[in-house]
Amino acid sequence: MAKWYCGAMALALKDIHELGIVHFDLHTANWNHDENGYPILIDFGCSQQNITEPNSGCDKQCIGWSGW
Repeated sequence: MAKWYCGAMALALKDIHELGIVHFDLHTANWNHDENGYPILIDFGCSQQNITEPNSGCDKQCIGWSGW
């Protein structure tokens, strides 16, 4: 079962990366599941969009929660 969840989570990350989105706050509290048991990545407050080239999102800007 753990292998299935890890695989499903990897596919979710692959899908958002293909859309140019990087989620910078991956931890267990930011994963939920749907009615069929598939993992859902939530809380995109600490993410950046339109990153298509390596290092294109590394401009040292503040992303996400200002309490950091």
